[in-house]
Amino acid sequence: EMCLWEEQWLHCATQLGQWDALVDFGKSTENYEILLDSLWKLPDWAYLKDHVIPKAQMEETPKLRLVQACFALHEKNANGVGDAENIVGKGVDL
Repeated sequence: EMCLWEEQWLHCATQLGQWDALVDFGKSTENYEILLDSLWKLPDWAYLKDHVIPKAQMEETPKLRLVQACFALHEKNANGVGDAENIVGKGVDL
């Protein structure tokens, strides 16, 4: 029953855009999928780079590629736009 409540709360919080609450929940449960989904919408790029991406063991999905593309654009290096374009292209292929 507790799992059902948790699942419903996560769905509602996502629909309502309560990203801060989802980040707090993700940090407390070490759920990197929730953190990845929430942090890029806040955006908290520093925490995402230092704590989530190195530890996240996620399959390659278009959603993950989109987050990686946004991250490449945020890095502000000379190849940022080109890198983001390549990442999005790979995400479309998935």
